[in-house]
Amino acid sequence: MTTANGQHGEAATVAGMVVAFGHSRQEHLAALCAGVARDSTLHRAGSALLAYLHAHRSGTIAELDPAIIDQALMSPGLPADLEACLLPVFYWRHMPTLALDRQQQLVRRIRELLPMVDHLRARASLYRLWVWIELELHANYRSARRIAADAIAELAADVDLWLEFRYKHFQAAALDHAFVAIEEEVASLAHLAADLQRIGADWTNDHLNYLLHSGRAEQALSILDGMTPPLPVTTAVHGALLIATGRLDQAAALQDDWAGHQAGHLADDDDATSRALLTIELAVAQRACERAHEAIATLGPALGARKDLHDQLLVLTAQRELCGARAPAARVVLERLDPHGKRGDLHCEWGRLALLEGDEATAAHQLDIARRRGGQEYLEYRLRYAWELTGGNLLRLLRLPLTPQTAPVTTRHSASVPTLIGTDPAIDQIRRLIQVYAPLPQSVLIEGEAGTGKRLVARLLARHANKQAPFEIFDGAVLSQALAATELFGRTTADGTVHPGALARTRGGTLCLGHVDHLPPRLQDALAAMLAAGHYRPVDGLDRCPLATRLVATVDGALHDRVAAGAFRADLYYRLAHLTLELPPLRARRDDCAPLATHLLHRATGDPQATCTPALLAELATEPWPGNVAQLADTIDSMVLYGRGQRVFDVGDRPALHAYPGSTA
Repeated sequence: MTTANGQHGEAATVAGMVVAFGHSRQEHLAALCAGVARDSTLHRAGSALLAYLHAHRSGTIAELDPAIIDQALMSPGLPADLEACLLPVFYWRHMPTLALDRQQQLVRRIRELLPMVDHLRARASLYRLWVWIELELHANYRSARRIAADAIAELAADVDLWLEFRYKHFQAAALDHAFVAIEEEVASLAHLAADLQRIGADWTNDHLNYLLHSGRAEQALSILDGMTPPLPVTTAVHGALLIATGRLDQAAALQDDWAGHQAGHLADDDDATSRALLTIELAVAQRACERAHEAIATLGPALGARKDLHDQLLVLTAQRELCGARAPAARVVLERLDPHGKRGDLHCEWGRLALLEGDEATAAHQLDIARRRGGQEYLEYRLRYAWELTGGNLLRLLRLPLTPQTAPVTTRHSASVPTLIGTDPAIDQIRRLIQVYAPLPQSVLIEGEAGTGKRLVARLLARHANKQAPFEIFDGAVLSQALAATELFGRTTADGTVHPGALARTRGGTLCLGHVDHLPPRLQDALAAMLAAGHYRPVDGLDRCPLATRLVATVDGALHDRVAAGAFRADLYYRLAHLTLELPPLRARRDDCAPLATHLLHRATGDPQATCTPALLAELATEPWPGNVAQLADTIDSMVLYGRGQRVFDVGDRPALHAYPGSTA
C-alpha cells in the first residue's frame, strides 16, 4: 500500500512539474522541488527546469550552464514526461551546431518518447521541437506539415495547444507553397487573430508573408497602408512587398534607412541576415547580378549551420544564375537544394531551368504543378523577375491549360550517367559487384556510413539492369506510419479507384528503400509478408497485386546491429540481404579525395578547366570527412558558391567544415 501511495505521489509531482513548467510558474515549480529529496531524479529534473525558467525570464539563456540539464537528462529512472520537457530545453540552444547524426538520434528519441508521455504539455514540447527541427534545420516543410497535423489530432483537448499547432501547420504549408490547399485554413485563422496573438504567434507578419508569396502582394500592401496605427510589420517583410509590387526605388530607400538605423545601433544577427537577404533580392530584381554575387559571397560564410537560411541564400543564388541564363550553374544550385526535384517551393525554378535547357515540355509540367499548388496569381508572382524569359515565352507559359492531375513522380534515368569516382581497390570491388548483381532479380542491401554514396550505387544497379525501367527512392523515415503505407502500397478509395503507390509506379524497375532501418514496425511486418508471399494489397483494397519490382535497401551503418537490438525484423533482414554491398568511408580511401574533389569542382562550376591547387588537394586528403563524399561535395559547392568566378581554388578559398555524422558538437 505504501508503494502504491509513493508511486501515486511521484506521478502527481511529475504532473505538477510539467504543468508548472508549461505555464512558466516558477514559484509553484520551486515548491515542488522543495518537496522531494535533494539527491533524487525528480529534484534534479525540477531544478533544471527551474533554472531554465529563471534564465528565460531574466534574459540570460546564453549563460545557462547546459551541464545542469545534461545531468538531469542522465539521471536514472527519469520519467518520460520530464524527459520530454528537458529535451527541448537542452537542445534549443545547441541544435544549430549539433552534428547531423545527433540530430537524427534526437528525432528517433522523440519518436520513442511520444507513446510513453502522458501529459499533453509534455507531448507538445516534443512536437514543438520536432517541428522546429524540420522547419529551421532541415527545411523539410512537408515533413513539418505532417508532424503538425499529428500534433493537432493528439492535442485537441487543450485549446491553446491545438491552436498553436494549427498555426505551425499553416506556417509549414506556406513555406511549402501549398497555398491552394490552405486557403480555407488561412481564412479560419484570420478570425482567430486575437487568440493567436494571445499565444504569442506573429500572425501579422506571417499573414502578410502568406499574401506576398501566394502572389497577392498588392493586397498585402493595401492592408499594411490602411491600418491605423500602422501594423507592427518587420522591415524585411515590408521591403519584400515593395520589391514584389515593382516599387524598387521605395525598397532601395527603405533598405538605406534600415542600414543607417543599424549603423547607429547594435543589431542582432537575425536582423543583419534579413537585411542582407533583402539586399540580394533587390539586386536580383534590379538585374544587378554582380552586386547580388558580392552580397552572396559576403553573407554565405556567416550563416552558420542554419539550413533554412542557407536554403534562402541558395534560392536567391539559383534565381541570379537563371536571370543570367547560366543554366549549368543554376542546375548545380538547384540539385544541391532539391536532389529529387520534389520541393514544393522550387517548381518554378526547375521550370525556368528546363526552358533554358530547351526542354519546353518539362518546363510546362513544372510550372503547371506550381500553378495547381499556388494558383495563377502565385505563378505570375514567381515569374515576375524571370529576366531570362522572352515576352513570348513568358506569355505562353502563363497561358498553359491546367492538367487534371500531376504526372507520376517516378523518373527514368537521366541522360547524365552517374558514376563512381576513385581507384581504390574497395571501389573497384564495388564496381565489379554492381556488374554482377545488376541483372539478378534478388533484393540488394547497401550498407555504409552516411554520405558514402549508397543511393548513387542503387541508381547504378538499376541503370545497369535496364536504363529504360522506372526507378524511385522511397524514404519511409520521413513519413508517418499511415502515410508511409499508402505511399508504398497505394490506396483503394471507397468508389474502387486505385491510387498507385511506389511499388506500382516502379513495376518492372527498381525501388530503393532509403533508411530502411527507420521503417515503422507495422510497415516492416507488411514488407516481410509481401516478400514471403510475392504479392501485396493496396491500403483498403481487396485485390492482390503481384510484386514486380526489384528492391534495393540502404542503411546507415550495419542493419544486423538493429536486428540484434530487436529494432528490426530478422526475417525481413534476411529477405532484403540476399545480396549485400558495403561502401567504404572516404577516410579509408584517401587517395580518392583528389579525383573526387576535381570531379565535384567540375560539376559545381560547369567548367572542365577549373582546378584545385596541389596544396588544397593535399589538405582535403588529410581531413577525417565524417560526412564522407557528401560532406566533401558540400565543401566544394560552398567554395564555388562563395567564390568570385575564379577557376583556380587554393587553401584559403576553402570554407570551414560543417558538423556531420561522427563529428563532435
